Amino acid sequence: MDGREVNPDSLIATNPNFYQAYQLAGNELFREKKFADALHYYRLALSKEIATKNEQNEIRNQVSICEEKMK
Repeated sequence: MDGREVNPDSLIATNPNFYQAYQLAGNELFREKKFADALHYYRLALSKEIATKNEQNEIRNQVSICEEKMK
């Protein structure tokens, strides 16, 4: 995020029903190259109501990248 370490679970705890919390958690784990964990959070994000198709496509793209990196 801004160079500080972020606990993904703390992002979720602030609003567990909001897709963007899961997306941000996935982004943080992706940045740390923890692709399996990031994938988990991205998939959870996709299970929530997402504001726009563009945001949904962005998360789906991150899912694809994670799956590719884990091969």
